[in-house]
Amino acid sequence: FAVNKPTTPDELLAVQQLQGEIGQAQLLQAGIDRLRADIQIESSRISPNPAVIAGYEQQLPRLENQKLVVCNRAIKLAVKAYGLTPPRPTATLVTGVAKDRAVTWVPVYGTIEPRYVLDANGESRRILPPASPATAITWPDGSITITMAAFTSPAYLAAVILHETVHFEQR
Repeated sequence: FAVNKPTTPDELLAVQQLQGEIGQAQLLQAGIDRLRADIQIESSRISPNPAVIAGYEQQLPRLENQKLVVCNRAIKLAVKAYGLTPPRPTATLVTGVAKDRAVTWVPVYGTIEPRYVLDANGESRRILPPASPATAITWPDGSITITMAAFTSPAYLAAVILHETVHFEQR
């Protein structure tokens, strides 16, 4: 299983669209970072204005949701442009806490935070993410989370998805 170089008109168009989505995601992240900084600045004033802080805080969910949509669209375009769908997109896990559970390959945008998964006995287990920042992770339950750090270029995003797909295939 490997990354295919985009050659068909559809694949090349998908790469162009992907570049636009990555640019949009980066702009949204910059806006989110700016709002968070503005909230911090206003909160640190001697007399912070609660209405200003509330106004900034109301904007954050809308921008976060837009970024979520754009990043997931970019992931789908990367899969299409670089032919990243694995030979077996649905599998039964053979290792880990969720052994013998059926999973479907679906890489999605998100943040990497501790989560709970059901093990083979149906018991909830807390899974901690890696200590160092990561661009993506394939969780023990087979789900794949791609972080904002992977959205630097179409080729890099494709490489990250491929890398996580290998982990998915190993499970």
